Amino acid sequence: MSTNEEKEMEEDEIEETSLTENKENFRWSHAAIMLLLEEYRLRESSMSSGKMSHKKAWDKIARVMNVKGYDVSGKQCMTRINTMKRTYKTVKDHNGRSGNNKRTWKYYDAMESLLGRKPYMEPLTTISSSGSVTSRPERPDSRGSSSSSVSTCESGEAPRKRKATDQPAIIQTLIEKRQKAEEEKAKRHKERMEMGNKMLAKLDKLLEKK
Repeated sequence: MSTNEEKEMEEDEIEETSLTENKENFRWSHAAIMLLLEEYRLRESSMSSGKMSHKKAWDKIARVMNVKGYDVSGKQCMTRINTMKRTYKTVKDHNGRSGNNKRTWKYYDAMESLLGRKPYMEPLTTISSSGSVTSRPERPDSRGSSSSSVSTCESGEAPRKRKATDQPAIIQTLIEKRQKAEEEKAKRHKERMEMGNKMLAKLDKLLEKK
C-alpha cells in the first residue's frame, strides 16, 4: 500500500470516530454510528420504495438518536450515512482492482450488508439548511446510455430470431449425421463378427480332420 493510501485510510478512521459536522462539535462515536446504521437499515426499504419521504425518515432516525442521548439532526444523520457510503465504495473499488493491497475499514461488513447487493448510487436527495428536501436532476448521459442499450437490444432482436428459425434444420442435420455414423459402426461390427465366425468355422473343420 502506498503512503498516500495509508494516509487516506488513517483519515477515514479518524473521520468515523471524531468528525466535527456542526457548531456543537458532535463527535460520532462507534456506538452512535452502529445505532445510526441499525436505524437506517430499518427504514431503508421504505425510503427506497417511496413509502416514506427521505426527510421524514431522517427526522425519525434523529429522534431515536436523541432519545439514546446523541444530539444530532436528521441532516447530520443523512450526511454521516452518505459519507460512509462513499468510504465503502472507495474501499470496495480499491480491493476489486487486481494488484492492490487489501484495504480494511471497520464498518465495511456493516455497509456491505446494507449495500453489497445493490448498485452504488450517489444520494439523489439532499436536505438544505432550511430543512427542505431537493432532488438531484437525472444525468443526461445516463438517459442516453439507457436508450442506446435499448436500441442495441432492439437492433439485435431480428438476427436472434433468424438464428432461432434456422436451429431445427441444424439439429435435424446433426441427428441424421449421428444416425448414419451409428449405422456404419453397426455395419462394421457385424462384418467383423461374421468374419470371426467364418474363421472359427474353418478352424473347427481343420480340427475335425485331425
